[in-house]
Amino acid sequence: MRLENRIAVITGAGRGIGKAIALRFAEEGADLVIADVDMDEAQETAKEIRVIGRKSIAVECDVANSSQVRVVVQDTLQQLGRIDVLVNNAGIRPISSLLETSEEEWNRTMAVNLTAQFLFIKEVAPCMVKQGKGKIINMASVLALKPNRNRLAYAVSKAGVAMLTKCAALELGPEISVNAIAPGMIHTSMTDRYLQEDTPDSMAMKALLKTWPIPRMGRAEEIANMAVFLASDESDFCTGSLFVMDGGSMLS
Repeated sequence: MRLENRIAVITGAGRGIGKAIALRFAEEGADLVIADVDMDEAQETAKEIRVIGRKSIAVECDVANSSQVRVVVQDTLQQLGRIDVLVNNAGIRPISSLLETSEEEWNRTMAVNLTAQFLFIKEVAPCMVKQGKGKIINMASVLALKPNRNRLAYAVSKAGVAMLTKCAALELGPEISVNAIAPGMIHTSMTDRYLQEDTPDSMAMKALLKTWPIPRMGRAEEIANMAVFLASDESDFCTGSLFVMDGGSMLS
């Protein structure tokens, strides 16, 4: 197994892409800490991981709260002894234009999508350096590279994640590799509305998909497979990179 006996902390793993990553990591032999603001969902993911036969701890955490982030890292080290992999997955995706975006919405988006990743990296990096090796995977987005209407705060926060990844990789090597995944349109509960029958959103999405080289939404499991690669020894020569997984949507 590619992640046998490694300890991974994954944020926002109560559902969606984060949950898919957690389950794939468990299948590859990792023990997991599930940090999520929704404790019920975190516990459900942890339960499914234990069914696979791996250890899993669910922790309630507002990733934008530095005190709570510190507690997650300290508790993980106390209970499991080390942290081999950090996946900064938690995020929010507000929909509003520049003129409609409130200061509160802007600040919260930056806090959850960008500052939280900085906080976790800062807390986890010292133990990884001490261990002599660690893997950090940040979740960005294709909108870090390509602007989109009505996604201002989200796109800017993800562009920040892309640069955070590069700066962290530069400073934390050679012990720690830091990479990011930039998903395109992935089928999760957040995108279900695009799959409804004969709605304006679904009709627009179907037309858009036809223009892509791979004309479909991605699957959370496909993002999870990339995360396994980045967490494993197979990616030891990769750092500071942004791995775009979008079905070629940026080409159209």
